[in-house]
Amino acid sequence: MAYEITGQTLGTLDALNDFSSSSAQFTLVKTTSATDFSQQVTAGGWVLGVLQNRPSTGQTGSIMVTGITKVRVHSTAAAVVAGEALTATTSAGVEAVANALSSFVIGRALEASSTTQIITMLLRPEGGGSTAA
Repeated sequence: MAYEITGQTLGTLDALNDFSSSSAQFTLVKTTSATDFSQQVTAGGWVLGVLQNRPSTGQTGSIMVTGITKVRVHSTAAAVVAGEALTATTSAGVEAVANALSSFVIGRALEASSTTQIITMLLRPEGGGSTAA
């Protein structure tokens, strides 16, 4: 069962879109300006953190940038193994890193997943362009 241990959370950026649905919570986000954020829907793209709440357009988001958090696994992702490096997908969820040299590694899975679900991850951006070993 997914769990969290609160780490560092930002509460200074406003939602560019409506993220009030339950499916938006625990998705990956990026900054879009100095004051706004949106979901990261570029596969392997840079990630600011994981959205913890469900803000409507213009409301402040709670974005965990480090720590242990829940995160959504992409609906078509292959099974995730505990300890595997994770990256962004086109659904603002995560999947195992297929190519650490071209993907931004956002952290490590702390539990396995075989289907679409919410899992626990260590949110520790490792960047891209390395073996992520």
